Amino acid sequence: MSKPTKLLVVFTTFWPAIYMIGFFVFVFVFFLSMLLNLPIEAETFHRLLVIVVPLHLLTFAIIVALSVFYIYHLFRNDRIAPETKPVWAVVLLMGNVISMPVYWYVYIRKNTG
Repeated sequence: MSKPTKLLVVFTTFWPAIYMIGFFVFVFVFFLSMLLNLPIEAETFHRLLVIVVPLHLLTFAIIVALSVFYIYHLFRNDRIAPETKPVWAVVLLMGNVISMPVYWYVYIRKNTG
């Protein structure tokens, strides 16, 4: 795997976690402002939704694409024992935001697998 491809993989692998943290901060601030009775204009809320909804869709598409990539990489990787590949597949699909960075660190970071 070339270095630019590895950089793309690492960025997209960590993007869902970064986005999730940012989204939770956004929601926390939004609800905190509601609790403190700070006025939020409808136009401001609409502008924020115009940003958040496409980011949600983009992040979902990235997670789906990464799932396909990691499952493909998993079954072509000779460094992983055949009997553990199904376990890795389930872990990658069920806990993707956490398990994909772990898989990247263990199997892709230095080796192409």
